[in-house]
Amino acid sequence: MISKQSLEILIDLVEIKLSSMMILDKEDMREWDKLKNCKREIHTLLKTYAKHDEHGIATLM
Repeated sequence: MISKQSLEILIDLVEIKLSSMMILDKEDMREWDKLKNCKREIHTLLKTYAKHDEHGIATLM
C-alpha cells in the first residue's frame, strides 16, 4: 500500500528529474519518455484515491 502523500512526492521527484534533463541523444529521449509515462501512471494512481473515502486510504495492487 502506498499513501497519497507518497504518490505526490514521487510526482514531484519525477518532475524535478524531467526539468533537469538535457536531451542529447536517443538514449536521453527514451529516458524522458519513460519518466513521462511514469508520471502519467502515478497520476492515474492518485485518481484512484479520489474514488475512495476522505481518509485517502486505498489498497493499490
